[in-house]
Amino acid sequence: MIRDSQATELITDEALRAFVDAFENCRIPLSEWTHAAHVAMAVSYLQTLPQVEVLPKVRAQLQHYVDYMGVPRAPDRGYHETLTVFWMAICAAFLRDCTLRGVAAARAAVDAFAKSSKLHEEYYGFDVVRSPEARAGWVPPDLKPLP
Repeated sequence: MIRDSQATELITDEALRAFVDAFENCRIPLSEWTHAAHVAMAVSYLQTLPQVEVLPKVRAQLQHYVDYMGVPRAPDRGYHETLTVFWMAICAAFLRDCTLRGVAAARAAVDAFAKSSKLHEEYYGFDVVRSPEARAGWVPPDLKPLP
């Protein structure tokens, strides 16, 4: 499990690949699919996939994971498009400014963002988490642009 406080479980690039494989094959219990785990997955995909493939892959894998775990698709539960796009943009910006690569970059991103799950509140002047429109489709920020 990748705890929200740190990414010490990610020691090697192989461990990061194994973590992503476990996510893709739904072997991570829902109780362990934390915000930190989302960040580690995002950074891994951003580093290993062509840019045009990253968001479609993340979207498909997250939807597959929540469906497999039995999370109902409802106005207040399940996959959230706006937060997914938001966090992918935040992680991409982090990597642009980061000199680290591989598992070291994933650990650094988790350390930087694990306790920032509400970062979207700096960008959105409304409760994006509860908005059915934002859950179903991309809603751009209204307070400040994405990095």
